[in-house]
Amino acid sequence: MRSSVSVLLILLFYFTATLPANAQLGYERIADITKKKDRSLLYEARQLIGMKNYDPAIPLLDELVKRNPLNIDLIYMRGTIQKDRKNYDAAISDLEAGIKLAADYNVGVFMELGKIYQLAGRSDEAIDAYEDFLRRAGPTDPAYKKVEDLLARARVARELMANPVPFNPEPLPGAVNTKQHDEYFPNLDVDGKRMIFVRNLNHNHEDFYESFLQEDGNWSAPQPLEYINSEFNEGAQTVSADGSLIVYTICNKPGGLGECDLYFTERKRGEWTPVTNMGRRVNSRFRETQPTLSADGKLLFFASNRPGGVGKQDLWGSARNEQGFWSQAVNLGKTINSAGDDIFPFFHPDGKTLYFTSDGHPGMGDRDLFLVRLQDNNTWTEPQNLGYPINTPDRETNIFIDLAGSRAFFAKEPSADFEGRNVDIYTFELPESARPIPATYVRATVVDATTQEPLLASVRLRPVSASTAPKTYQTDEKGSFLIVLPTGKNYALSVDQEGYFPYSAQFSLDEGGAPEEPFEVRIELQPALPDGLVKDQSIVLRNVLFESGSADLLDVSFPELDRLYDLLNRLPDLRIELGGHTDNVGSDTDNQILSEARAKAVRQYLMEKGIPAERLEYRGYGESQPVADNQTSAGRAENRRTEFKVL
Repeated sequence: MRSSVSVLLILLFYFTATLPANAQLGYERIADITKKKDRSLLYEARQLIGMKNYDPAIPLLDELVKRNPLNIDLIYMRGTIQKDRKNYDAAISDLEAGIKLAADYNVGVFMELGKIYQLAGRSDEAIDAYEDFLRRAGPTDPAYKKVEDLLARARVARELMANPVPFNPEPLPGAVNTKQHDEYFPNLDVDGKRMIFVRNLNHNHEDFYESFLQEDGNWSAPQPLEYINSEFNEGAQTVSADGSLIVYTICNKPGGLGECDLYFTERKRGEWTPVTNMGRRVNSRFRETQPTLSADGKLLFFASNRPGGVGKQDLWGSARNEQGFWSQAVNLGKTINSAGDDIFPFFHPDGKTLYFTSDGHPGMGDRDLFLVRLQDNNTWTEPQNLGYPINTPDRETNIFIDLAGSRAFFAKEPSADFEGRNVDIYTFELPESARPIPATYVRATVVDATTQEPLLASVRLRPVSASTAPKTYQTDEKGSFLIVLPTGKNYALSVDQEGYFPYSAQFSLDEGGAPEEPFEVRIELQPALPDGLVKDQSIVLRNVLFESGSADLLDVSFPELDRLYDLLNRLPDLRIELGGHTDNVGSDTDNQILSEARAKAVRQYLMEKGIPAERLEYRGYGESQPVADNQTSAGRAENRRTEFKVL
């Protein structure tokens, strides 16, 4: 008999050790259970709990509590199992019942009660429970500082709940969501008409699917991405704005560098390259997951549990150079990363706003969604909680924001009154306080003006007001490129190809812009070969700009003038006239004088670079040759221009 009791105690100890950490409130009095039937019920319940099979364990615990109504440990055990079942009302009832029997029996119950109150969205009662713990335990208790932190978080949650933000999520309309599979991790193209997402087939295998937005507002029946999907689980993807680069996660792939690595594939010459590991500068022998790309595909953020970080899982970043190589990944620092898990990054195409999920920053209780913004000095703002009820006491995952910055997409389990328990994709209108800078895009095709053949050309873009180096791009084999432009600024764009006159344009977005109104342009480059020059052919230098009412060149002008210098240097017999033009604001005389001074300033710059004066004539045309309507601000901006004409 003593031997069987010892075996029972050993088994009880084993199953206590396999309980969830939050369920171990102390079960010393369980050893007091000596009746054979009770021991049998307890043994069976422990087996189920050890396998995390909680639902059938509850009736057994109900019977045990009924037979042993004063056994506080049994009551606490049932309460903590109810917590894991997310039956928070029942869990609270059990823990409060145990406290009524003996409030000082286990002070840890007040911490657990506070956690359950928090999960149930009852912050005031969570605060009371944490304060009870601190009063009863005292500063010497090992959990004292932890509960102080939980108390601070509960107070933040109470403040968030007192100031809710608008939130009305709806299941994605159409055929994406299913009853038998999980759908999550949505990514949209810049025009919002194609979605790539992850489908977990029968909760057993992850693959990528794509769906298209139809005219009726519904999403089409998804199709698998056969050029990526494999026998492995593919997930947590990110796509560059032009759709030519996809980075995603594969775990436990033979030949990988760690448990989970980041891989990529690119579309080149109309074909997708073989899936390739991103290498040791990005991946490690630990876990790299959940990548997000900047719109131009040159900046990558991801989550990793590698050493050298701030917390358990941190956000890291890497940049891609002109040769296509990624830099050594660096930690994003303590402003973003906390002592906990900071995961699921999403970098909006505005190039400024980074969304992520964290359980280390104060929030609703578990993992909340936050945003930070990249400042001009390349530091991040303090994390901003997206607010309640976007964030709940439960765990939030990733979020995707459309180009306009107004609509969000995310995945979650349906509510109790929704059929099924699968994870589905939802969408909602993002509150103003959580929106990024709206953006639009330029989609262009560059061709030879004579043959209409596509050209592999160099594209440069930068804000007119910035003095930093422009971002550079390359057209693809179809002569196409796509560039995302955050609104609120004016942009200078130039296109160059050897043997052609340079092309330049401006995109005025200081008064807004929208993705449904992108810039779709066809750029025809004029050949500039010695035997192909056409007398009186004029080229507008749209990015040669001046201070208002002055002939002082702005910094944005110099790259444009340097390209003109290169052209003149390459064609030593080329002679040009530099012409200045104004709008009709002001007197004719003043405009004539200003236009001539500006043309002369351009000539002077080229002469100082080494172009002989006899190759450069200049003339001011004032307001005499408008190319657009001077009655609109856009027309006047187009009329204020500098041209060069072949002589």
